Amino acid sequence: MGLALAALVLFPATAHASDDDQAESKPVLALAAGGAVTFVSLGIGTMMIAQSDERGVRNTGLIGAQSGMVLAPLLAHAIVGETTRGVWFSLPLLVPVAVNSVVAGFFPNVIRRAPAGIQYTVFIAATLSIFGSTIGVLDAVRVGERKPKKASTSASTSSLTVVPMFGDGTTGALVTGNL
Repeated sequence: MGLALAALVLFPATAHASDDDQAESKPVLALAAGGAVTFVSLGIGTMMIAQSDERGVRNTGLIGAQSGMVLAPLLAHAIVGETTRGVWFSLPLLVPVAVNSVVAGFFPNVIRRAPAGIQYTVFIAATLSIFGSTIGVLDAVRVGERKPKKASTSASTSSLTVVPMFGDGTTGALVTGNL
């Protein structure tokens, strides 16, 4: 699946649609790809945690799920052409991964048996990964709001003015303007 998403980013389809149509579809593709990476990594990590009785597999599921969520904002922003912004959204997500990696190193059975403070730390770090990934993907969807608007020239500006007229037995409207 990762290769397919990378191929979509690197080799976009060359359909006969206009640039405006492609620009409008990129945020939708970014949402789908970023959401897919987030949900797939979270789903696989959760399955590893739930299905295994081995500490190493459960810890790998936890760290793997968070690591996949680090990539989601980067992929979504790369699709809309803002890779640098995607890097800046992904870098902070490495902190919760590092926190849970260190905690899992000191408390190998952190998911089933660890002091309450340590379990809260793991929960908070995992929650930050989920919310951070979601915010990063949703930011990529809003790319159209950051693009500079095309400056209109006065020759191409159209304006229309309608003024109501009443008086001396005359009722109507005066319409003026450029089209």
